[in-house]
Amino acid sequence: MIEIKQPGYCIDNEFYDLIQPCSDTLYAKLEEDIFDNGCHEPILVWNNIIIDGHKRYSICQKWEVGFSVKQMHFRERTDAISYICTTQLKRSDITMEMMKYLIGKKYQVESQICIRDASPDNSTYIFRNNKPCNKYETARIIGLNFAISHATVMKYDAFAVAIDSLKEKEPVIASRILSGKSKVSHENTVELSRLPKEELKYLKEIFTNNKVEHIGFSEIRHELRWKHIQTPVPKEKPTANIPLRKIPKYDP
Repeated sequence: MIEIKQPGYCIDNEFYDLIQPCSDTLYAKLEEDIFDNGCHEPILVWNNIIIDGHKRYSICQKWEVGFSVKQMHFRERTDAISYICTTQLKRSDITMEMMKYLIGKKYQVESQICIRDASPDNSTYIFRNNKPCNKYETARIIGLNFAISHATVMKYDAFAVAIDSLKEKEPVIASRILSGKSKVSHENTVELSRLPKEELKYLKEIFTNNKVEHIGFSEIRHELRWKHIQTPVPKEKPTANIPLRKIPKYDP
């Protein structure tokens, strides 16, 4: 949890990571508009945590511009995450990778909500529309909103799991993939998430190199192999040649 300037409100890292950053140009335009015309859209807040309007809030704090707050009502964090995903998926500037990630995250929390709201005397889950629902039905309902199959939704779930793993090990790589600056296939993203933290640290260089746009398995394998070759192997200390002690001959 990161505290921000005005007491009473804070930024939750998990919520904030679900919001795609805007470009520097768009941020500058938003800052100019708020400075000249004020902040007309309210900041959405739940339990003193900002749900939507992080950029507007930051700009208003910087220039001491007044703003309004709308209190949101969610039962749990999972409901708040589902709302953020739904809101972000409506953006017109969202990248394909971020869209896949958000659909995967929405499927995860909606599956948890189904279990939470399950009827105690029924083996199936109960969805919000009071229809029997399991994880496949949850994926099917989410897929209908984006014209994709339930299998694709579950594939995006695996993508979201891989991205979250990369965020813990090497956040720069995860950010580059979600922003679309580094093109990595679904399969290679999953494989990357399985690598140890030390190897991902080696790979960060090729992800931050703007000359390489599409990163395939061959580039990943070559980089890891090259790093292993460059890594010096510690030399063993030579053992000193200790002369053997001569035993005197026995003289009766």
